[in-house]
Amino acid sequence: MTHTPGPWEAYAASHHIEGNIRLENSSGLFDPTLEDLWLIDAAPDLLAALENLVLQCENPEIGLWGKWPSTTKANAAIRKAKGE
Repeated sequence: MTHTPGPWEAYAASHHIEGNIRLENSSGLFDPTLEDLWLIDAAPDLLAALENLVLQCENPEIGLWGKWPSTTKANAAIRKAKGE
């Protein structure tokens, strides 16, 4: 099971999407697969989990404190997901 390779661009009037969904990547417009829809549905949970993980990794009281390449990449992904 694989999702359609990104990066994607989606166009919708709101965050609540009903009906047909069209996505776009470097290959053009496409209809999302079931795996794509699972990934879209899981995105809010994945974002929250990543934010929590970064907070724990950067917390000096837990002992994992530090700016590692993985936390830098995670913070970049969080900013991208939030449109920052």
